[in-house]
Amino acid sequence: MNLQVLVWSRRSFLRAVAASMFVVMNAMPVIAQVSALSSIRGTVSDATGGALPGATVTLTVSSGPPPVKVPNLLCMTRKQAQDALTHAGLKANFQGLSGDTRRVVDQRPIAGSDVPKGSTVNVVMGYGSTC
Repeated sequence: MNLQVLVWSRRSFLRAVAASMFVVMNAMPVIAQVSALSSIRGTVSDATGGALPGATVTLTVSSGPPPVKVPNLLCMTRKQAQDALTHAGLKANFQGLSGDTRRVVDQRPIAGSDVPKGSTVNVVMGYGSTC
């Protein structure tokens, strides 16, 4: 007998619960509910929908991938800043002046901030007189 278990991150599960009780009541093969203490209890079913009493299932709840640190982009050229953000797994939203002689004069979030991988960093380009 093949045992299949539907595993969602805690955040996805809670969003599904909030969006529709129908999703929770009809989720196969695991029907589960979240308690006030954030534990998940449920029933394991086989492919035909039959309950499997005594089945043991281990659910690993994840808050997602670890955050990444925003690199310090100040005084970098646009290309250098883009390369640094790409290497860190981040995206760039360039604003301000354009041109090869322009440098990064501001960034948000600031350097050293922890952000989810794939986040966008707002990068302001200017004359960089302090560089």
